[in-house]
Amino acid sequence: MRKKRIPPSQIGIPDVRITSNWDPDMLEMFRKNVATMGIQQPLLVAWDGKDYWIIDGLHRLQEAKANNWPAVDCIVLDVDKKGILLRNLVLNRLRGRTRASEMVQVCKSLRNDHGMSIPDIVKETGLREEYVREMMSIGACAPEIWQALDDERIGVGQAFQLSRLPNQDNAVRVLAQVITFRTPVKDLKDVVDDAIRITHLREEKPDTPQPEPTEILRNVQCKVCEESYPVTQVTGLNVCITCYGYIFDLKQRRMAEIKAYRTPAQIAAEQLVTPVTEIEPGTGEDGPGG
Repeated sequence: MRKKRIPPSQIGIPDVRITSNWDPDMLEMFRKNVATMGIQQPLLVAWDGKDYWIIDGLHRLQEAKANNWPAVDCIVLDVDKKGILLRNLVLNRLRGRTRASEMVQVCKSLRNDHGMSIPDIVKETGLREEYVREMMSIGACAPEIWQALDDERIGVGQAFQLSRLPNQDNAVRVLAQVITFRTPVKDLKDVVDDAIRITHLREEKPDTPQPEPTEILRNVQCKVCEESYPVTQVTGLNVCITCYGYIFDLKQRRMAEIKAYRTPAQIAAEQLVTPVTEIEPGTGEDGPGG
């Protein structure tokens, strides 16, 4: 390891890597900060004996190139392409806010291009073995599932369960329901287990009539009363944000009415201990909405 000033144009960007995912506001603040104060932290760069490659600090490198800086401070490591991927994987995973699809691609490259087994990757990176296995399995998913994972519409656990389905066309159909009804990982696992079991039975006895597949979703949560109901008893209602606001306001009013409701006995008891001048006119004995 050594420190060196290197022209930004001489630092390459690997085709497969993980990049920190910043929202536009944070990225804009970062750019202004770099333009004002410069780069405060050296880039982590690899030397493979022929070229320099960025390991950590891609956004800083891009700003240095955009500002036409002649050179930037770098910490240089003598590592090969495999070492670059391993360090990139660890540094960005621990930092958080990374695209899951990039994690998958790096894990696949370590296995397919550099001959590393899952235990090897776990040993070199310190990542959980279960997590690495899930990443490898997700690598076989349909592109729609990768995109949903990157958009944070589903989690790694849900993507892993979808990856277990033999037919990825079916997995994409299930994906739409998982997103709509926010199916928990445990419920999705039960469904996938049943689907795999039925598939195996059909392969073993192709001429035997098979039972109907298990319902993909058993229970979903009502977004108004927040109770769980069978999927056949709820409607897939799409509403705009304005209408949703009206519905939410009505719900809050109704809950307030229910909370404030007094039985006839309670009203009578209050009247017994309340001076006549303080009793609200028009106080009735009907419940809310009565």
